[in-house]
Amino acid sequence: MRATSLLLRKKALRETGARAVFNLMNTLRVENQLQFFDALYILASYNSRGTIDNPTSILSSRNIDAVRNRISNNYHATEILSPLYLFGYGFRGDGTTDMALSLLNPTTVGLGYALNDCHIGLYNLDDIAQGIELGQQTTVPLTGAWIASKYSDNNSYLNLNAAASVNYGNQGDCRGWWYGERVASTGVTMYKNNVSLGTNASTSVSIANQPFYALSTNRNGAVLGTSESTKKMAICHIGKSGMDRAIVKAAFDQFIINNRYA
Repeated sequence: MRATSLLLRKKALRETGARAVFNLMNTLRVENQLQFFDALYILASYNSRGTIDNPTSILSSRNIDAVRNRISNNYHATEILSPLYLFGYGFRGDGTTDMALSLLNPTTVGLGYALNDCHIGLYNLDDIAQGIELGQQTTVPLTGAWIASKYSDNNSYLNLNAAASVNYGNQGDCRGWWYGERVASTGVTMYKNNVSLGTNASTSVSIANQPFYALSTNRNGAVLGTSESTKKMAICHIGKSGMDRAIVKAAFDQFIINNRYA
């Protein structure tokens, strides 16, 4: 009886979550914002296709919808060593194993993401001082792109196609939407919940030929910073600059509310 009750509740939550995803994508489409995304991963989405596995646990299952790229049928995420999927919250590393999600490679031909016109972003649900949540890097040449809402030293960091990241200092509570943008070769700007933390000097070098990893950083094809990858990520995205940040933030915030379990 209990298993049946949980199954029905999970089905209801899944349907609610599907509507939340539809409303999010419809808002971005109507407001003409999808053009700024090469990849959008709604990691906290519920599985709207296939069967629900392990209905006795509300925090169960691998989720085929959570790893989908919502912008196209290409560049879906691939799990590395099965990171934790928390039903309705998204993915989370366990802090001890080399877990990650392999995403889009920004050197792919035809993307909007460019050396001096690009963005990366994420929606973080944990106020925890830990590691890099989204990133990639090569050592020859030394360049990459990554974002950390609150690193282990309590500071926030951003890098976009440069040899080193920029430190934006201690930002306190790191929950919410983090957005990093480069629109020139000389500087990058970080936003926390659409409030600018400043444009800091950063000279672009090149785009690292590595897929982005979520929950950690991809350094030359290896998971980096695993012991620190413990935050729950509801959304992450990659693309070009120029979006209407107020519209996008409002759509993301509404998704978190509508998704209920997040």
